Amino acid sequence: MASPATMLVLCLRTTTMSAVKIVVAESIADAGLELLAAYAQVDLATEADHEELTRRLREADALVVRSATQVDARMIGASPKLRVIGRAGIGV
Repeated sequence: MASPATMLVLCLRTTTMSAVKIVVAESIADAGLELLAAYAQVDLATEADHEELTRRLREADALVVRSATQVDARMIGASPKLRVIGRAGIGV
């Protein structure tokens, strides 16, 4: 069975011919980054403040967060290509 990261990228690719861009806003395991990077352009934005993250999302197809990143309506509204926000981790 494919990993969740692989499934995410494959689903995104079915709707676009261009490379998929994923912004990763918080630290995730190297293995997770490697899985994403195998199928997509990964923008590691772990040091970005809210304004910088919003700017980086303008061209992103997906955003990966954990629990510290606060995604608000302004951020989503400034991201016309954004199709998925994924939360890395377990629990809620």
